[in-house]
Amino acid sequence: MDKAKKYYIGYSDILIRHAGSKAKIDISRILDSKGFIPIILPRTRKMDNKFLETISSGLIGLRRILKLFFGMPSNSIMVINHPFDFVSMNFAFIKIVKRNKVILINHDLDFCRASNAEELKNEPAEKYQKLYNLAAGLIVPEPTIPTVKEIGVTSPYISPLKIFPYLFESSEIKDKSFTKTVAFTGNLLKSKFINNWISTSRSYVVELIGINGDSLNIGENAIYKGSFEPDIVPFKIDSSFGLVWDGDSIETCSGNYGNYLRYNCPHKLSLYLSIGIPVFIWREAGMAGFVEKNKVGFLIDSLSDIDKILADMTEEKYKEMQDNIKPIQKKITDGSYLVEALDDVLSRI
Repeated sequence: MDKAKKYYIGYSDILIRHAGSKAKIDISRILDSKGFIPIILPRTRKMDNKFLETISSGLIGLRRILKLFFGMPSNSIMVINHPFDFVSMNFAFIKIVKRNKVILINHDLDFCRASNAEELKNEPAEKYQKLYNLAAGLIVPEPTIPTVKEIGVTSPYISPLKIFPYLFESSEIKDKSFTKTVAFTGNLLKSKFINNWISTSRSYVVELIGINGDSLNIGENAIYKGSFEPDIVPFKIDSSFGLVWDGDSIETCSGNYGNYLRYNCPHKLSLYLSIGIPVFIWREAGMAGFVEKNKVGFLIDSLSDIDKILADMTEEKYKEMQDNIKPIQKKITDGSYLVEALDDVLSRI
């Protein structure tokens, strides 16, 4: 397929304080470097007049479809992030795959974290199965692959992605020393466990960065730094460790979001490793095997385990773990993991 023209779907703007947006921005940068041509799709805009907003959204949706149909020749290769950002993409996708080879990059399985019947109805597993079986190839995070196969995805080639990229110049980050400090980043309102976590007695300081943190009950041994653009966040984290946890409880990862850690590849894991700090991750998380195999963090059952681990930590042990992280840090920040998965799937379709 070397002679086929290669394209990807880009967008005229992206919500820059959202972790998912950072992943898509970085994937676009990597595709640019690989010679892919962007087809830039417009986004809808919020308007005070809802009638005009509806009309505008409809026209923009039509523009997107026309641009996809006529923006590239037949027998091209098209890379698309999934889940799609627009409902109209579902219709466009069916048409695109009839005359092009499409590679889908999976970011999430929404049916695995649906909190009610309505959400499950909007994103059922059957919808993923039908779309994925139409693709020429898939790039899927390793912990997500078993579920993708369980729902009946069989026809396309699946290339495993070990971890998402987090592009920036990592040489600008200084190595941290061991301190009893743990960072947590993301949508802080979604992570219901946080208020309980920061209100419990601990030997370490919690550093929080992300949106929706103003309502948290920040007490002793906790700091809320605010939210920042994803490219800035690596330079705002001062902690020696990062936490990969979600859900309602500090005892285990519970609830829809907590359980979802079994299936996904959290972007915050890429962030922490990109700045060279070890992680604490739920033992039953899908990415726990990656952390354990590469000796870049600790598997925990409960957040109370952190105190015990830190009590036994020394500067020498911390430095050894940092050394383990360095080769992974480089591949995350220069995009090598995604390039490997992309080259693999391109060689097979």
